[in-house]
Amino acid sequence: MKTIKRPNLLFFVLAAGFLVISCQFLSLRGDAISITPSPEYIPSAIPPTTQNTDIVRPWKILDDVNDPITSISWSEDGNLILANKYTRDFTIWDLNTENRLPRLLINNKPINAIEGKWSPDGLTLAVLTSAYSIYLLDSDYASAIHVIETNAIIEDFDWSSDSRFLAVGVDGRIMLINAATSDVFDTINGNFNHPQKIIWSPDRTQLAISTFDGLYIWDRSKRDIIYEALLNSPIWSPDGKFVAGHFWNTLEIVNLVDGKQIVVDIPPISSFAGHQMVAWSPNGKILATAHSDSIILWDALNNYSLLGVLSEEISSEIWSLSFSADSAYLASGSSDGRLILWTIPDVILPPPSTQ
Repeated sequence: MKTIKRPNLLFFVLAAGFLVISCQFLSLRGDAISITPSPEYIPSAIPPTTQNTDIVRPWKILDDVNDPITSISWSEDGNLILANKYTRDFTIWDLNTENRLPRLLINNKPINAIEGKWSPDGLTLAVLTSAYSIYLLDSDYASAIHVIETNAIIEDFDWSSDSRFLAVGVDGRIMLINAATSDVFDTINGNFNHPQKIIWSPDRTQLAISTFDGLYIWDRSKRDIIYEALLNSPIWSPDGKFVAGHFWNTLEIVNLVDGKQIVVDIPPISSFAGHQMVAWSPNGKILATAHSDSIILWDALNNYSLLGVLSEEISSEIWSLSFSADSAYLASGSSDGRLILWTIPDVILPPPSTQ
């Protein structure tokens, strides 16, 4: 018999109040999506700590200097993985040899590589080289195709799914840049309070912008914010219909097509919430969330039921999560610089629900 954790009554009261305020605020925006006032709550069963640990095992463990890994970027072919560091530096690992790549050189001169992200097609590496510039490097990482210069501090940037555009957050606004020419073709002047994370929707029609004040969804055709919420670590579903994120001790999924919300109660696997991260597998089957020194896998095909908890070899608080392009591996980066790659076979998933 499964043990069901009953959601805390105080949480329901606080969450209900928050949703009422959110809906009232959204109704003031003419272009905002219509959010259903009563979200569906899912109390999560607490699985045995051994569930799926014999199948989902660490594939590789890569230890680096004691420096938190703030984000992870996979190469398109899955042979390389880039770990961005808290001290504004990054390491590129060759997964075939488990060796670090040498520091990047441009025209035989070392560059100050602060943060890096591969384009989805794998042909270009975008490297933040100072607070005000991004180098776009070709596939051999030895020459710059273009240099993007700004007059304000760059807070985050993201590639579009077709690798044609970059969204760059600077000084409370988002600049949309043509990667082939480095020209700015549009600017979103939203007065965003420190855009910490910017994510293109898969179809490139919207942007999820995470700030100190919360999450905003910007619609490019309407040129307006269509949704906002107090969600952390937002992530798009691969089909672009949903946005998921953390709010307190819950995982929240919002359907941006019909406005329905699902709130999943997270079991108390740790007394310290820490950095709450969310990743969605590219095949759309699994949501992964990080909570201190554990990872929870959720079945995105069956009402976000809980698949299992991973904690083996995790030696400190998790700061980042990222799936490989083929959804076969999940990478987790910890505060002590440890990068763990987990195998995610399809056999952990039950058959799709027929209800």
